[in-house]
Amino acid sequence: MGFRSICRGDHGDYGSYRVGALAAKGTPVSITTVGNGILTGAAIAKGLVYRTGPVGAYSDTTGTATEIIAALGGYEEATEHYSTEFEVVNGVTHACTIVAGIGVTLTGITAITASRIREYRLVVTSPSTVTIYGVGEMTA
Repeated sequence: MGFRSICRGDHGDYGSYRVGALAAKGTPVSITTVGNGILTGAAIAKGLVYRTGPVGAYSDTTGTATEIIAALGGYEEATEHYSTEFEVVNGVTHACTIVAGIGVTLTGITAITASRIREYRLVVTSPSTVTIYGVGEMTA
């Protein structure tokens, strides 16, 4: 498997991502919790989360950095500076605030406007930490 370098203008170099098995995310993960929920490491690793359920503004907390890294294949596979993208579809008419789990740092705009899709870039920064960048938002 090869590697590709990622660079996004003002955000700088995000490092590299593995082309191949990790890039094939599979089917989207649906989270239907009414109220606050958890964006598990497995959901983030899949690459696409479809969020429904809340009947008012809500917050979703990411899994821990160690859980996310494990879902990406472990630190041997997702080494430092490894990066990947994932999207969360806010399928309700209420805003979502993303909250960082243990070992997770959020950077940029990470909240999701009602009925929108937010794109994120996740970068592994150590064996027990990740940074999630809010990259952009689009219409759902």
